[in-house]
Amino acid sequence: KGIDDDGEAYIFRGNVVNNYLNFGGFTWRIVRINGDGTIRLILDGALDDNAAYNSNTDIVDDYTTKMNFDGSDAKSKLNVWLSGNLSDVSNYIVQSTFCNDNNVFKEENGVEYLNPYNRTFIDNNVSLVCNGTKVKNQIGLLNVDEVEMAGAFQDKSNMNLYLNNQNIKTGWWTMSGSQILADNNVVDGFVVLNNGSLAYDKKANMQFALRPVISLDKNTVVTGTGTNSDPYVVKTN
Repeated sequence: KGIDDDGEAYIFRGNVVNNYLNFGGFTWRIVRINGDGTIRLILDGALDDNAAYNSNTDIVDDYTTKMNFDGSDAKSKLNVWLSGNLSDVSNYIVQSTFCNDNNVFKEENGVEYLNPYNRTFIDNNVSLVCNGTKVKNQIGLLNVDEVEMAGAFQDKSNMNLYLNNQNIKTGWWTMSGSQILADNNVVDGFVVLNNGSLAYDKKANMQFALRPVISLDKNTVVTGTGTNSDPYVVKTN
């Protein structure tokens, strides 16, 4: 249990076996109950195994813009996938708050460390309260705080993490930036590797998987028990 921007929230953690949900013809995993009562899901798979978060390599003064969700390749691909695959059930999907935190925490030895790096790798003080840009959209990505609270670790495998899907070989993007090296023109972002560990040194234009994240209306009705053999199924009529 924790607090997010909308109230008391609950997040699934560890080797969870009763958070499977079928919706729109796809299998999802329930990640959390948001503070407003909506249900956050992540696709139990990927829409693209080799996608850049942001392929724009033009040099800009503010390198953190490379990990901004708005205007990114990731957001564009997710929106296209949503409209192409879930348009018939989009009325069950709410406009949700996604946290896109790329603010610089400190600069040290030519490296600018961003807030998510400080919270997860230095202070070990992850939070569901957003200290960055709040993005409202029907579809997005998990941030690194959510992933760590779910049971992922720095440089340590967790093969039993329910977020793992061994069919995703490349690892997958979060929407959190981590650091900027002085001699680079692309910010590094957090990626979840397929052994359940967190990598912080992946350039925004590198190729990793995109896993759609949506939130269902709090009044959504389901059948089933949430297991792999008897997943929750959203009643859409």
